[in-house]
Amino acid sequence: MIRLILAFTFLGCAAAFAQLRVGVVRMDAIFLDDPEKLAYSEKAQAQIKAISNNERKNNVQLKAQEFQMIDAEVKKLIKSFEDLPTETQKADATKKIQELGVERGKKQTALQSAMQDYEEFQKKETQALNQEMALKMRSILNNIIVHVTKVAKEKDLDYVFETSGNTNTGISVFAFIKKESVIDITEDVLKELKRIK
Repeated sequence: MIRLILAFTFLGCAAAFAQLRVGVVRMDAIFLDDPEKLAYSEKAQAQIKAISNNERKNNVQLKAQEFQMIDAEVKKLIKSFEDLPTETQKADATKKIQELGVERGKKQTALQSAMQDYEEFQKKETQALNQEMALKMRSILNNIIVHVTKVAKEKDLDYVFETSGNTNTGISVFAFIKKESVIDITEDVLKELKRIK
């Protein structure tokens, strides 16, 4: 009697599993071609370029040129100092070197200040952009899941497994899937995402 009950239970479970409709989706392929993600990536790249090419960068370059010019002038005077024929010329050159040295110090301080200002600006703006990007990517992924769910319901699927994700070993969670047993809805989800944009 127990064997008969177990047999019927097993047959019932097998029949239930045989009727399950399983779908798979490759999220990496969808994420790569998602219109919203593509549009946002362009916007983010423009923001990165704007941060990099901010007017503070031009200020750093200007201060660097000013410093290099005065530094070259000081080095030139020092190099030619020994070749000056008279003590008067040497005294004048010494005075000029000292004056230029003071000016050189001011230019160096201004350059360091401009570099620090630019670096702080870049750090702050990049951090803000990274936070914005993380939130946006999460929103995009959530939107993709909404569309995966919609397509799965339209195809009357019981389960949808994501097959492009990797475990911490680098191997997909599903080492083998019999293609005939599942319905791949990746292209359907992409069509749905592109249709609504």
